[in-house]
Amino acid sequence: MRKDGSVDKMLLHADVIHSIKTMYAEEVLDSAYLSNIKLLSHVLYSDVVLQFKRTTTMTAGRFNLQVIKNISRAQYEDRVAMLPPSLVLINNVEIVSTENVDFCSKSITNLLCGEEAQCEDRKCFCPPGYRMKTGSLTETDKYTILKCEDIDECKEGFHSCTENTTCVNTPGDYYCGCNPGFKKIGELLPFQNETNKKSCVGMHSRTFPL
Repeated sequence: MRKDGSVDKMLLHADVIHSIKTMYAEEVLDSAYLSNIKLLSHVLYSDVVLQFKRTTTMTAGRFNLQVIKNISRAQYEDRVAMLPPSLVLINNVEIVSTENVDFCSKSITNLLCGEEAQCEDRKCFCPPGYRMKTGSLTETDKYTILKCEDIDECKEGFHSCTENTTCVNTPGDYYCGCNPGFKKIGELLPFQNETNKKSCVGMHSRTFPL
């Protein structure tokens, strides 16, 4: 914990990963990550994702925690565990889910890099229309983790909208909406297609004698 009461996530991550690595041999554990860190009522909650190597058996994917019985707060009895060397966990330690995945499985990519990112060869990257968030890159010889953010083509001038149109940003893209009194070239009705980047022309009215 920092002096201001916030969580030092980098130190927490280092502590948990150190504890995890004391429980598994290097040839078994491939990598470990922390996510969804939050502090509620002085209890720190976090998801820990352990990725095992493909040759690992299912039994190696589980571990036994040392449950602490002699604690003063009775409501936590059987839900407090010691993760070696010195990390104390307070939660339902029996709930551990196992999934046969690799780094680029959609569930893992979404968890580590966010739903906007794409993944290939254990490396997250940002698709067209997105860019990497500053300070979000974690890179090793085994994997690349990063977060992506939408590029606002309208505010930053990365668009092709011409006169009589208004640029409208969308996640990963933009479109050129027609200003009042204008329509898309080749269309009979006012602008309706939110992927259309074509120019707009005036809608001329016609008068018929009675």
